[in-house]
Amino acid sequence: MLELKLHTQIKPPCHKLDVIVIGTTGLCLECCKLLNNLKYNILAVVSDDKFLQKWCSEENIECITYDKFKVTKYKQYILFSIINYRIIPTSLIIKHKVELAINYRPSVKNEGVWDIGVLNWK
Repeated sequence: MLELKLHTQIKPPCHKLDVIVIGTTGLCLECCKLLNNLKYNILAVVSDDKFLQKWCSEENIECITYDKFKVTKYKQYILFSIINYRIIPTSLIIKHKVELAINYRPSVKNEGVWDIGVLNWK
């Protein structure tokens, strides 16, 4: 299983940042673990991945479906989209007042390459 190593220079934020993670696979799970270890406030994980659901249950973090995510009252958070194959509509980003969206996925242009996209809505 993939394991992310915490770089020694990465420090937790000086105040808890609210985040929501949406995605699947072991990579998403390891990113959730990293965020949790760095003391980010994970409001919810949006996934139907059984391993993510199990981890969320163990960590007492809400794990919700995409349909529930669309109607939640969460506002003003950082959205991590990690191996997420859904397109999140701009209207939902605006409705939730997402402060920053970070998308990590396989590149559609180059096999074996990964894309990271960052959207700052402010």
